[in-house]
Amino acid sequence: MRINLALWLGMVLLALGSWAAQWAPTASSAGAAIIEAQRHFRALLPPQPVDILNVIWAAQSLDYWIRIQTGLNVVYLKGQRPCTACDPLQEAQFFVPPQLYVDGQHFWIRLDEESWQLALRPARELPTRYELIVSPKLPKTTLNPEDVSAIVATLRPFGVIPSQTESFSLEPLIPPAKPEPPEGVRIDSVLYGLITAPDWKAYALQNGIELSGLRARVLVELEAGASLPEGLDLVVEERAAERVRVQALIHRLEELAKDPAVAFVRLPSRPQSPSP
Repeated sequence: MRINLALWLGMVLLALGSWAAQWAPTASSAGAAIIEAQRHFRALLPPQPVDILNVIWAAQSLDYWIRIQTGLNVVYLKGQRPCTACDPLQEAQFFVPPQLYVDGQHFWIRLDEESWQLALRPARELPTRYELIVSPKLPKTTLNPEDVSAIVATLRPFGVIPSQTESFSLEPLIPPAKPEPPEGVRIDSVLYGLITAPDWKAYALQNGIELSGLRARVLVELEAGASLPEGLDLVVEERAAERVRVQALIHRLEELAKDPAVAFVRLPSRPQSPSP
């Protein structure tokens, strides 16, 4: 029996339409599993008291590389063992994940697991809170509830992440292609991109920004007669009139650039190579 081709195609399309409607994601299914095809996910964690000594102790117990900065002084540990021979100038050669950076009461954890990379770091919106950034490794582009449970279990020893995953939500994070500072934030756009980058370290390497743990080396141009803002935990490296080179906490760069005493925050100029 000969089948009418147009009728057959119509039946196929109708069946496909019905199947697509049945499996289209709904708001409730999106809440059960994150299915957005993005490379990065972010959660602003609930307020949680941070015991920095417990954070360090947990990292030591897990044999992390640990970097502790106080002012301009830096010490390293590998688990329980101090690394007296470690040189900050050679840090990229030995300081690898799993990593813990400590600066005063602030910390930054970087992990590089088989299927995802992770950063737990101070949030720029609220300096007393932390944000969790998770980046699935390609070809994986999603996170499911099992992934989230594994992440929580990995971070639980540090005592800074809620045990109940319902208390925070990992949402897709899409960094702007060309970050532009908001009005009133007087900062170089490349530096502003660092603040919002999913991976501070990778972004800094790509854009020629010098990091020292949780800090970036920047040049602060002050308004005439103004003094360097207080309360932002700046480490001064060099001062010349209204120009001050400092190490500034990355998550407080926007706060620095909003201060009335600051005319602009930029990358320090690099010395030119001598002519041949």
